[in-house]
Amino acid sequence: MKYLFIDDNKEWLECLQILLEMLFQNQNFVFAECHSTEEALCAISKHHPDVIFLDHHLTTTGNEGIEVVDQLRQEQREKIKIYSTTSDESIIFEYQKRGIERISKNNLVSTLTKQLPTSSNPLPPSNHCP
Repeated sequence: MKYLFIDDNKEWLECLQILLEMLFQNQNFVFAECHSTEEALCAISKHHPDVIFLDHHLTTTGNEGIEVVDQLRQEQREKIKIYSTTSDESIIFEYQKRGIERISKNNLVSTLTKQLPTSSNPLPPSNHCP
């Protein structure tokens, strides 16, 4: 399985990448910093993921997450499992209408830990990740 994480926050993606690669050494994770619907769709086409963790706001004012979901549905790519990582409570209903589950960024790692086998390496202390 290939997992694609799409977000506009480069620092968050970098910290997530470090953490996930330490916890799940044999998983196929891809991290894409995207700032538009087009960039997100390009990353999806390039990496052919099985699962996408998609931020809602790839710009400060847009609804890019919903636009990405709608475009994938229009292209009949329903086999890709999509999770929204939005923290915007006002938009969650729009994802639910489209059959998209929400996983908050705060719970993302713990959710993956329950579903994927982890490596036996302990995590070193870190003070630089949000």
